[in-house]
Amino acid sequence: MVDFYGRLVPIILFVVAPSSIVTIVLIDLIVTEEEAYESGIARHAVSDALVYGYWVLGLGYGIIPIKFTNEKHFRRRGYESICTEFQTLKIVFVVLASLLMTVVSLELLVLSNDYIKSLDGLLTIATTGAGFRILTHLMHKEFRYYLAKGYCITAAKKEDEFDKANYLSATLDSYNKYLRRRTQIEIKDVKRIYATFLAAEIKEKNQIIKSVCESLEGDRLGLARYLSSVYKVPETEFFIEESNIQKMKPVGTFLAATIPIIVSIITLIGRT
Repeated sequence: MVDFYGRLVPIILFVVAPSSIVTIVLIDLIVTEEEAYESGIARHAVSDALVYGYWVLGLGYGIIPIKFTNEKHFRRRGYESICTEFQTLKIVFVVLASLLMTVVSLELLVLSNDYIKSLDGLLTIATTGAGFRILTHLMHKEFRYYLAKGYCITAAKKEDEFDKANYLSATLDSYNKYLRRRTQIEIKDVKRIYATFLAAEIKEKNQIIKSVCESLEGDRLGLARYLSSVYKVPETEFFIEESNIQKMKPVGTFLAATIPIIVSIITLIGRT
């Protein structure tokens, strides 16, 4: 069964909705006032209302997670659903940002007409909304921990060994980022742990995933202690201080995400 809130809502809001509005705008633009003056005016009004309404809907959806700060919300919504939504949003955002840069480049260098301008505006709204949704999730200090839970629960339900491995890898990565943010230290050799999991038999894999999920139900450092004991590494050697490169990664990611939006907004302002 497809996760409605986790997968379908982002796709409907940031792919289906803007595509539909762009189609309506295109139909609106090709209907000339000489052919049907009154009908043209009506369609322009509908197009404008749809675009403004989409601004409110897209940005509103993007900032809603600000008010969801406690674990109760994540438990009620479902850790797996949050995990699915986050993965879907990342894919959608990358696609939208790429399309936005292409349209902005086309508008600046080659072609600029009402349709391209409308497409630019809608892509800016969609990209901003998806980006805000991701950022407002990541603003919560505990989000990566809840995300790790979601990945682990999903891993436990997968039948395919590679799917299990991928979701366990995502679990460890998310948990390591959580540790890095909260303590400025991280697990030293996550890849080694992942490689050990890949080499294990299927029954052992299932037991490892079960133990990881159970460790995430305890205190926040439970998984780190479990991994340290299982791989027989002293805790003083198991952790490493966050490197300067890791500290700069969020800045680079933020700039890469916002540059297309900033360029598009400057272009929109320049046209007014």
